[in-house]
Amino acid sequence: MCDAFFAVFSGSSFSLPTRTLTPATTAEEIYFRHVSAINQRDGYIEITLNRGNKPKRIDIGNDPNALRLLDTLRTRLRSPRTPSQQPILAPAVDQPSPVEQAPLTITASGDERHCYIRSSKLIEYYSDPTVIAALMEQLQVPGTTATHNLMNDQEKKAAIEAQIDFYSRTPSSFWHRVPPREILAASIWRCGGDILSQRVIEDKFYDVAREEDLRRPVARWLQSRDEQPYMEIQLGRRRIDVLGYNKRGPRLTAVELKNSDEEFRRGPDQMGSFAEYAHAVYLACTPAFAADYLERNAEHRAVNHWDPTLLDRKLKQGGFGLLIVERDNVFEVIKPVEQSPSPERVSKIINGLPAFHKIDLD
Repeated sequence: MCDAFFAVFSGSSFSLPTRTLTPATTAEEIYFRHVSAINQRDGYIEITLNRGNKPKRIDIGNDPNALRLLDTLRTRLRSPRTPSQQPILAPAVDQPSPVEQAPLTITASGDERHCYIRSSKLIEYYSDPTVIAALMEQLQVPGTTATHNLMNDQEKKAAIEAQIDFYSRTPSSFWHRVPPREILAASIWRCGGDILSQRVIEDKFYDVAREEDLRRPVARWLQSRDEQPYMEIQLGRRRIDVLGYNKRGPRLTAVELKNSDEEFRRGPDQMGSFAEYAHAVYLACTPAFAADYLERNAEHRAVNHWDPTLLDRKLKQGGFGLLIVERDNVFEVIKPVEQSPSPERVSKIINGLPAFHKIDLD
């Protein structure tokens, strides 16, 4: 047994009188990166692989050392492949963010997001037995349902992580070269409706029924920045959903609220026109909207691949910022490019701000 693989010498013999072991001349090497689960059965150990559906068998008979072998194999399976690698989800620690050589490491940092949900929420998801079971199905982890039911949560996690690693490395995969943490979070999102209940999904992706549900949280966020929030203000030929006005400067912040794909299709063009009147332009949406946007575009026939940076790139190309709204909390995920509207336009907007369009937060 080595760090990377173990070898099975089928056909080895043992002479009881001389207590001599004669190994077979050939062996089958099984690499831990190809193993999704290891379980004991009656008279044998079953090795479930993430390539192919037929498990490997190691006959052990009534050997009393079989449990020790089983524990050793499971320990190696769960252990990092290199000293720098850690499990997918690790508790928060006071140290710098991990480098790309350890892609499965994740902390509970509030700034780190995967499929637009906070890493702390992803850790909560990955601790839920219901979610773990759903991931086994969503990721099509090898093995039968009966085999999966015999596995504990730690064994299921090991199988999930092996399958994620396999997908990320496979060129023909929907998840090829997608960071493992992103695959984990996006797979949870894709469980929605069919495998997990909408209530479970909405709990941490914070879906809302209406675009207007985003208005008050965004208005409070602007107010916390000493900006008076107004709604439905005319900027050129279009109306901005929420406008923040700071007397110092003076300064205008335009925020476009989006909660439906149909409305977002014209969103970048609208936001581009707002940049002529405001110093900063944001898109505000929920993690659910952002995740759904990635999924809709990934499933396009010409694409068929998950691109976790698609929405970010689209916004950054226009110089727009991104606000993620989680009920009453608003997080600035992308900072916008500072715009330079003409003083005359800014002055005209400010002088025309109607008092009855001011958002009352009292």
